[in-house]
Amino acid sequence: MQRIVILFASLVLVSSCSDRQKEEQGPIARVFDKYLYEDDISGLVPEGKSPEDSISIIKSYIDNWIREELILAQAEYNLPDEQEAIIEEDVNEYRTAKIVYAYERELIREKLDTSFSETEIQEYYHSNKKNFELKDYIVRGNYVKLEKNAPNKEQAIEWFNKGGEEEFAELKDYCFQYAQTFILDTARWIYFKELQKQSGIETLNVKDFLKENKHLEFEDEYYLHLLRIDEYLMKDSISPLALERENIRNILLNQRKLDLVKTMHNQIYKNALKKDKFEIFLKKE
Repeated sequence: MQRIVILFASLVLVSSCSDRQKEEQGPIARVFDKYLYEDDISGLVPEGKSPEDSISIIKSYIDNWIREELILAQAEYNLPDEQEAIIEEDVNEYRTAKIVYAYERELIREKLDTSFSETEIQEYYHSNKKNFELKDYIVRGNYVKLEKNAPNKEQAIEWFNKGGEEEFAELKDYCFQYAQTFILDTARWIYFKELQKQSGIETLNVKDFLKENKHLEFEDEYYLHLLRIDEYLMKDSISPLALERENIRNILLNQRKLDLVKTMHNQIYKNALKKDKFEIFLKKE
């Protein structure tokens, strides 16, 4: 028993000394013709663990390794040959796919041009408008949510209602200091449901609400809400380019990735063909 404790104590020291070059050492466990070495458990024990906890962690790891290897050996012995062949084929296919994917990912990282001109984005949008049908109502305008006791609230309301460039700049500075949330980008489209979540607006008929309410000022228990809707689009209409720009960029980027990988595949094939790197052995009819 004392020998076992000493052995595990030495393993704790080995596993916690990853910064020092270790001499080659013998195995610490065996199952049939498979061996577990000290290097296999290097870094297993987290820093700061007591010797007792460290020994427990290592003993548990070794025990689990032995059990898994025994079960694997039993399964391999009893598995029908045809099943083992199928598994081997699956493993090889998985390995091949992982290696190719890793290479393609590295190729994309090094070679892919991720910049797109506004012309490219607009051309794709106008050529594929039918693919950008809105699934819900969207609005464009200004929205400010203030606590009811916010300072200079009346001045903020005046700036909001006037809506000029100077007032807009003043209001923006004010909102950064005091607003609970705000939208002051008149070019930005948002889904009406998002606005409802922020403002608490409830309506059974969104279409009528948008038609009848261009400018709203209302309070609830805690907040003052200022809303101006400059434009809205109905569900099932065509989504504006401003809302789809990032989506289009991702579509174009994905297509560019596919084209790059396809070009790489073809180039490898052509180079190998040119240098007689492969042959096809088929009997002629």
